[in-house]
Amino acid sequence: MIGPAGENLVKFAGIRMSDYERFAGRGGVGAVMGSKLLKGILVWGTRDLSKELVDKAKFMKVNSDIVKRIATHDTTKVLHKYGTNVLMNIVQSIGALPHYNFGGTGKIADVTPVSEEYIKDHYPTETHGCYNCPIACTQMPTVKSGPFKFSVTEKYVKQEYENTWALGPNVGSTDPEANLRFQKLANELGLDTISLGNTLSMAIELAKNGKLNLDIDWGDAGSLEYLIHKIAYRDGIGDELAEGDYRLAVKYGMPQLFVGSRGQGLPAYDPRALKGFALAYYTANRGGDHLEAYTPTWEIFGVPEKVDPFCETQECIEKQARIVKWNQDLFAVVDSTIFCKFENLMPNIDTEKDFADLYNAAFGWDLTPQDVLTTGERIFNVERLHWVREGKWVKDELPPRMREPIPDGPAKGHTASKMFDEGIKVYYKLRGWVDGKPTRDTLKRLGLEEFEYLL
Repeated sequence: MIGPAGENLVKFAGIRMSDYERFAGRGGVGAVMGSKLLKGILVWGTRDLSKELVDKAKFMKVNSDIVKRIATHDTTKVLHKYGTNVLMNIVQSIGALPHYNFGGTGKIADVTPVSEEYIKDHYPTETHGCYNCPIACTQMPTVKSGPFKFSVTEKYVKQEYENTWALGPNVGSTDPEANLRFQKLANELGLDTISLGNTLSMAIELAKNGKLNLDIDWGDAGSLEYLIHKIAYRDGIGDELAEGDYRLAVKYGMPQLFVGSRGQGLPAYDPRALKGFALAYYTANRGGDHLEAYTPTWEIFGVPEKVDPFCETQECIEKQARIVKWNQDLFAVVDSTIFCKFENLMPNIDTEKDFADLYNAAFGWDLTPQDVLTTGERIFNVERLHWVREGKWVKDELPPRMREPIPDGPAKGHTASKMFDEGIKVYYKLRGWVDGKPTRDTLKRLGLEEFEYLL
């Protein structure tokens, strides 16, 4: 269902799923439902899908093997204990955590108060998981006292790393109680937390530049809470902010402050320090997306191979381009299958082989791991053809702020320029694209000739 934000056509409204506050958050899909006067969708079913498996015994064996490997891995133990927000101190430690709208105004020295290690030590927290999940990473903290306390009916909030960053360091705050309150408000009102944080940080920066008549400063919890309500109901200044960070920056004549791609702001990793994102972010079909290819998998965790996130040699550039393409193709299938991406963080997992085995057992097919990746490549190319059809945002571009060096910290002096400028050439060659568009030869190779009319 959608909340007031979707009803009021906020450009970054989301769709809330389940009692655990999971969201189809990005891209404004909540506003699409609101535009159709659709409040929610109730789904139920009666088919026993297990009876439709071609080889049920084999399917269950493959599934059981995957679950055992996931359940016994160290990554699972950490995710179960701390959830995704275990990344807060890790990403900060390598200089890749954005602060103040990715700006050049320095870094917050210590983000420990909004790390999961701190929050679990100081606030009552329940742990939940998706249906039948062997990881169960969902952290649900609450605040029981003080100005940001939760009411009896509110209980807990589903907390994640992206939410915590977007409504914390990104807006200049490390107040854990204010942060949890902002996440709860966003979930109740139906707002994408990443875009909400990006929009609030954009508003603060525009105000400090004298462009937006708004009395607010970094970390001003009272004003931020006030604006979240205003945005959801498009009330007063909230009507402008409801258009999102990109349109806000353009309206006030400072488009250079926008850090994103295809009109959507970036998540919680600075591509000047995690350079794989210099390619992954700006080639992502959805724009501003860390989940079409998640580069910390190899830059931090070393899966499928370790890549130095600061390295900009030609060898590193070519390696990053190759792995980004692989991950995009793989994740296109993972998303289509409604499968958790966390499996891909574990070295003892071969996701494309596991998928081939599952599909073959379920449908009697004879897929190879490469067939799985080719399927993902076909999906990714068809997605890109959306932008070709729309005639805008086809070209992959790096925003100006990402060409400015990081001013301090472990990644001081680094930019995303070289990785993007040189890497995009390698990437396009691997994809068979020219200036962001698939060629006819590429569509023919992938069996997508039916879409040639779009070129």
